[in-house]
Amino acid sequence: MTPAEVNALPEPVRTYVFDLETRCDPSGDVQRIASLTEQRDALVILLQERDATIADLRAQVAAAEAKGRREMRGEAAVVAADLAIKFAKASSDARDRLEFEERDRLNAEEDGALAVMNAIRALPDTAPEVNDAR
Repeated sequence: MTPAEVNALPEPVRTYVFDLETRCDPSGDVQRIASLTEQRDALVILLQERDATIADLRAQVAAAEAKGRREMRGEAAVVAADLAIKFAKASSDARDRLEFEERDRLNAEEDGALAVMNAIRALPDTAPEVNDAR
């Protein structure tokens, strides 16, 4: 029954209804309890939906992490292969550079030795006399 319908009742009936309401629910507790029960039920449904959403998000995150790990492993393999190629090239370049430097050094020593030999050859065949005053 709506409040308008209760107010439309004859005075004695209306007074009786108001007295019943006052005696049965003096502070509106029944209405408050009913409202709170409805709110609780709605919140339980929201919590269940939230838990389902969280479970779904966790599954999505786990799938993304697994995919990311697979992709990272693949990318790591590519990076490792690139580094191995670069290292091999750097090692080869370093070895070539060392060989070139060693050849240069040997050539320089050979040139020095040739210069000394040429200087010796250019010396006169006669040695200066040494005065031995003993």
